[in-house]
Amino acid sequence: MTELVVRPKLDLVFKEFFSNPTNADLLRSLLSCVMRIDANTIDSIAYENTDELPEFPDDKYSRLDLKLVVDGVIVDVEMQRSDEKNFVDRSLYYWSKMFGSAIVKGQNYNELPKTIVISFLDFVLFDWDEYVSECALTDVLHNRKVTDKLGIYFLELPKVKETNDKLALWLKFLRAETLEELDTIESKGDTDMSQAVKVIRQMNEDNLMRERARMREEAVIERVSGFAFARKKGIEEGLEKGKAIGIEKGKAIGIEKGKVEIVQELLKLNMPIDTIVAVSKLPIETIKGLLN
Repeated sequence: MTELVVRPKLDLVFKEFFSNPTNADLLRSLLSCVMRIDANTIDSIAYENTDELPEFPDDKYSRLDLKLVVDGVIVDVEMQRSDEKNFVDRSLYYWSKMFGSAIVKGQNYNELPKTIVISFLDFVLFDWDEYVSECALTDVLHNRKVTDKLGIYFLELPKVKETNDKLALWLKFLRAETLEELDTIESKGDTDMSQAVKVIRQMNEDNLMRERARMREEAVIERVSGFAFARKKGIEEGLEKGKAIGIEKGKAIGIEKGKVEIVQELLKLNMPIDTIVAVSKLPIETIKGLLN
């Protein structure tokens, strides 16, 4: 297997890919699949946050979402790698901020635009089998929608099965980590997917883009794993145990525990085994053992 450095599910790559005007038709295809509408009915897509991405992302972790106006509908699209156990509430918060900020002085509330949040998740959020969940404001007593101005979509990448459904193909593309996975997607013969594969291959061959992706990956790892904090915490816990079994041995126990905690967090992120080995310095057999 040949691993991709520039992976579609890395938020930096995701935004770079879909914010490029030359890929507007691919964005239109993806949005139409998620929203279950004909791509040809989407007349206009306006990019609201076209701020240039940093050439070399530092270790500061920021949210790289894609803010759009699609035929008058406000749409926020993001890729989320880690499960921080608050994602539903977080999504509702972002929706409310966008919806509330759309009103201007003197405007009637009924003029507020339809607002949608679309989240692609590299983890399992809900305990049901379906990989797409669409949330709306609903009268639960009578099972009817109150308004179409609220829409929140959750798309769970790990749940996608083998299927030729267009949305499933998009999700398999977004979660692809190897060139072989891209080959499989391209072999389906779908024009949009073949073009998407072509673009991500070109991005993966660009040395500057590869370096930016590596740096962003490191920032993601540092934020989610809390490497420095976990290491410090492990040493402190080891020192406490060291009072009874010896300071040096206690340090070793603490450091080892901290490394295990880090590896467990990185495994939740579906990080490649070789990347985890490089970060933790633990034997590959130990890391594979934690997968079970």
